[in-house]
Amino acid sequence: MAAPLMSRLLCLLLISALGQSQDAGSAPTPDGSRPFSCRGNRSRGLAEVLLRRMGSDPFPREGGRSSEMERPSAKWSGQEPRILADLLPFLVTSTTARQILLIHDLSAPNISPAIRAVYEQWYGVTTISFKSAADFLDFIVKALMNVSEKRIAIVICSGGNTVAIFEAIREKDLESPKIQWFVVMRENLTFDLTAALREGTQITLAAQTSSNSYRLSTSYVDVKNKIGLAYAGHVTWNDETGKMTSFLASPLTPDLERVYADFGGRQLKGAVVPNWPFFQVTPLDAYDGPYQEAGPVSGIDFLVIDAIATELNFTYKLLVADSWGGPQPDGRSITGMIGMVARREVEFAVDEITITGAREAVLDFSQPYFMESITIVSRAPAEKSRAVAVFSPFTPAVWAALVLSVAVIGPLLAIINHLTSFYLGGKDHFSSREFAFNMFRNLVVQGNLISSARWPLRCVFFSWYLFCFYVCALYSGTLTAVLAIPAFEKPVDSLADLLRAMKEDGFSPLFIYDTSNVHILKVLTGKFGFVNAWLASEIRITARGKENYHLARQTYYPQSYGVALQSGAPYLAVFDKKLAQLVESGLIGKWRRDVVGSAAGRVPDEGPQGGPGAVTLIHLQAAFFVLAVGLLAASLALGFEVGLCRRRRRRERVGKAPGISSSV
Repeated sequence: MAAPLMSRLLCLLLISALGQSQDAGSAPTPDGSRPFSCRGNRSRGLAEVLLRRMGSDPFPREGGRSSEMERPSAKWSGQEPRILADLLPFLVTSTTARQILLIHDLSAPNISPAIRAVYEQWYGVTTISFKSAADFLDFIVKALMNVSEKRIAIVICSGGNTVAIFEAIREKDLESPKIQWFVVMRENLTFDLTAALREGTQITLAAQTSSNSYRLSTSYVDVKNKIGLAYAGHVTWNDETGKMTSFLASPLTPDLERVYADFGGRQLKGAVVPNWPFFQVTPLDAYDGPYQEAGPVSGIDFLVIDAIATELNFTYKLLVADSWGGPQPDGRSITGMIGMVARREVEFAVDEITITGAREAVLDFSQPYFMESITIVSRAPAEKSRAVAVFSPFTPAVWAALVLSVAVIGPLLAIINHLTSFYLGGKDHFSSREFAFNMFRNLVVQGNLISSARWPLRCVFFSWYLFCFYVCALYSGTLTAVLAIPAFEKPVDSLADLLRAMKEDGFSPLFIYDTSNVHILKVLTGKFGFVNAWLASEIRITARGKENYHLARQTYYPQSYGVALQSGAPYLAVFDKKLAQLVESGLIGKWRRDVVGSAAGRVPDEGPQGGPGAVTLIHLQAAFFVLAVGLLAASLALGFEVGLCRRRRRRERVGKAPGISSSV
């Protein structure tokens, strides 16, 4: 007994050593199948064959039936076409999709009866058959790209080809919640198959356990984020009648929204960048691969992902990225948070991430939970000087008309007075200068010192009084408004204003190359227009004093923020649902207001307090300016008259000098 036992052990050791050096990627056989290879246990199949030839069964059977891990013969029996004709319609009726992609190689039996049975149930079937190893996987990859509607994919291939198909899906990132896979296998390749799967590929496996029975399993993700296959039921056929009977312990195509409504306490990884007020983090003294871990502190997006994690029962670990990132022009590299999600180093990224077409090409985005536009931040417009506010109520044309009216009214009254005196008799008591000065007194509400009993003059006075009343009312009302509401320089409220300011005032545009904070501070140092997102700008200028900045009224280039998820993430729908609830409940809007309020460091004003303020020297600048102009004019007039007087006296002294006689 000892010798046979030793020979068996030596045989097992030899086969194990040979199996470790065997190439797992061996070429397909002429029938389109691939030799079986089991990762981590490659020698078991060969050892089983050799030991069976020696008359020993290394994997004993239980009760005359093969155990669950027994690997049936790779050849299909003669009754398989009839069995598949019953099995495939039974499988596909578990989903609502109506389009079927049937993939098979030359190892499969005659599948014509199965296709005919599926057609009879109003399903559209597209078949991909094995022709060559080079083209087989290419055809499958092309068929699975850009799937927009729910689709069923059925695989009836050898074990090697089946695993190769899912390895190609993994390599090309073709996981999609819209594709439900049904795999019919003779070999029990549970280990190889789950090793090739990734979350996002939904599989229902029908593995043959005997000539007339199949075990049904569905894929799932455990709490350690590992892929497994859970028992879902079985299907058997009666040997005599050929009637199929089935038992289902769980649905063959689980509802993903129901499955991911509870993550079961799984820990997901998320990518962030330190970016207050959206996601403020504290770096930790721990690393996950090349990325430093961080602890959440506060921020709008922190509150968003924390609410989702609480609702869906998962925890998360944050890894710090160097930037937001995205696909690069070289077409190969993807940087930043976007690259971490695209390479599946993390499950999600959320941190003021703008949804763009280039990013959507390499990952999936949730529905937008926040929408904003681009605006322009500039230095607050300076208040205009009120020194000339006394002239601001009227335009230059109005002032010219008033000056002309005062200049004309004096001579006009003098002419009327002279004519009435000439025809009616009497004496002219007033000159044109006196009339003009008194009409000016009326205009500045000082009264008229001239009275006359002659009706022509009275009519002119009456019309002039009404004219002055209307002008004074308009002037005083407008001047009050000008003094009460200060005037400012023209602000930058649109792109057109920015272009005008660049041409006329020497403004320079600023765009984000490093951080928003740098540009926000630079705006105060000169004539700059910072082009940035509205919310980010509002929060940053609020933190630094909103009165020092101006946000353009016109916005442009609307953009949306979303949660970045892995391509084909099966939990996209539940993330969308929770985000929609947060938006509709108004929580995101409240968090935004809270963050803006905290940035200001004070409670927002609830309205004006008290009455209007007292008049200050700023309001009286115009009055003092007019007084100063009057004094300057008087000084000039005085200097002019003094000069004329000195010149006249000099002439008089010269005329009285001896030896000089004045001519008559």
